[in-house]
Amino acid sequence: MFDSIGTDFHFLSPQFLWLLMPIAALVIYRVARDRLKNKAFSSTAIAPHLMALLITKSNSTKNTGPLLAVTMILVLIVIALAQPVWQHKNAETDHTSPLIIVMDQSLSMKQKDVSPNRNLRAQFLINRLLTHGVNRPISIVAVSGSTHILLPPTNDVELASLYLSYLSPELMPTEGGDAAQLAKRIKSTPSLNKQGTGLVLVTDGLQTGVSYLKKLLADNHISSVALAFTEMGKQTADELGIPVIQADRLLSNSMALINAVANMPLQANSDDNNWQDESFYFLLATASLILLWFRKGWTLNWSFMLFFCLLTPVQHAKASPIDWLLTKDQQAMIYVYNGNYQQAKALFDDTHWKAMSCYYTEDFKCAQNEFSKIGDVDSIFNMADAASQDGRYKTARELYKGLLTLQPKYPGAQHNLAIIEEIISKINGLSESYQSTNPPSKNGKPPPKDANEIADGSKKKVIGELPKPTLKATDILKSSAATEQWLRDISRDPRQFIRLKFLSEFNRDNEGAQ
Repeated sequence: MFDSIGTDFHFLSPQFLWLLMPIAALVIYRVARDRLKNKAFSSTAIAPHLMALLITKSNSTKNTGPLLAVTMILVLIVIALAQPVWQHKNAETDHTSPLIIVMDQSLSMKQKDVSPNRNLRAQFLINRLLTHGVNRPISIVAVSGSTHILLPPTNDVELASLYLSYLSPELMPTEGGDAAQLAKRIKSTPSLNKQGTGLVLVTDGLQTGVSYLKKLLADNHISSVALAFTEMGKQTADELGIPVIQADRLLSNSMALINAVANMPLQANSDDNNWQDESFYFLLATASLILLWFRKGWTLNWSFMLFFCLLTPVQHAKASPIDWLLTKDQQAMIYVYNGNYQQAKALFDDTHWKAMSCYYTEDFKCAQNEFSKIGDVDSIFNMADAASQDGRYKTARELYKGLLTLQPKYPGAQHNLAIIEEIISKINGLSESYQSTNPPSKNGKPPPKDANEIADGSKKKVIGELPKPTLKATDILKSSAATEQWLRDISRDPRQFIRLKFLSEFNRDNEGAQ
C-alpha cells in the first residue's frame, strides 16, 4: 500500500499547511520565554558555582512534555486537513461514460472534394466505427453556429446509425463553426459531462471559440481525437492539443480511428476525486496522543480545544455565508435568472422548479420523474412533453391519452397526441418495410432497454432514403405560416422533426441570453 508514497505523495488541499507557521511561531515563543525566565535568576553577586547549588533544577521532561505533545497533535491535525494522498482509489472502471461523436455540420461539409461529399463520407467513417463495436454509450452532437444533441447517450448502435443518417447541414438553425457553443452544451448536459467521457471531433475546421473547448477538454479530462477533412480541420485539432487523423488516410489505414477510440481511457485517473484520502491515519495518531492526556500528572487544559479540532471535517465544507441569508430555492432562482439551469437543478427543493430545471438541461427523464411527483393535469402534460422530447413516443402517447381522459379539452393535448401518433406510425412503417426485405439475424443484438417506449418498430434497423426538406430554418424563423406547415409535415420526414428540435433549442438559448 505504501510502495507509491515516494513518487505519488502529495496534498489535495496544501493551503492548510500554512497553519504550521503560527504553530511554529508559538513554540519558538514559548521556548524563548522559558529560557529568558531561567536567566533572570542569574546574578553577578553570587558565584556561578554557588548559584548552581542554590537553584533547584526543574524536571525538563515534565515541563516540555505537554508542549511537545500539543505541538505534535496540532501538526498532525494540520496534515490531516491538507488531505495527504499517495494512491488511487480502487474504484471499478466507469463503463457508463459516453463517447461523444461531434459532427461538424457547417455548409463547408457539403464540399465534394471527397466522394460523395465531406458530410456523407464522415457518416460512412463513423458508421464503420460503430459497426466495429464501441464498448460504451454513444451520443451524437451536431455543431455549426449553434450546437445540438441529436442523440443522447445510448447503447443501441443501430439507433445511432439511423439518427446519424438524418444529419445534414440544412438542419442547423444557423451557419458557422462555434466551438464555444459546443463546450457550453457539453458542460451543461449531465449525461455528457461525466468522468471518463471520450470525444471524436469530425470537422473540416472550427472557426471560433476553440480556446473554450480546449479548456473544457482539459478541465474535465476528456480524451479526444479529431477526424480532419482539411488542413483547417488539422489546425483546429492542433489548437485543441488532441491527436488528429486525416480522413483521406483512413482509406489505407481503416483501423486508425477504431484503435484511437479503443485506446481512450474510460476513467480519468488524474482527477483529484480518484485519489484515496489518507487523512484517517493521521487522525488515528492524533487520537492516540490525546489518550495520553489522561495520564496522571498531565494537564487537561488543552483537551477540550483539541477535541473540537478533531471534529473539524477533512473535506471542504459545502455551506457558505449565503445559506444564512437565502433558502436553497431562492439561491436556485438566481441561477435560473442567469440561465444556469444545471446549478439550479442541484439546489431546488421545490418539485415544480426542479422539474423545469431538469427540462431546460435536457435531462428529460429527470423532468418526467419530478413532474410525476406533482400529480395535477398540467404536470401530466409536461410529463408527456418531456417523454416526447426524449424520443419515447409511446410513453408520451399514453400520457397524452390519460390526460385527455381526465380533461378532454386540455389545450394542446389533442394536437400533440396527433403529431406523436403520426411519428410512431412513420417509424413503424419504415421498420416494417425494411424488415420485409431484410429479416433479422439470429445473432443480432437485443433491442435497447427503452425500445418499447419509442415505437413498435423501433426494435428493428431502419434505413431508407427520405425526401429532402423544402423549408429552410431562416424561412421558418420569419414566417408563422411556414412554422405551421413545418409542424404538419414533421411526421412525414424525421429530419423535419430534428430541425424543429434544433430550432426550438436555438430560440430558447437566444431568449435565455437576452
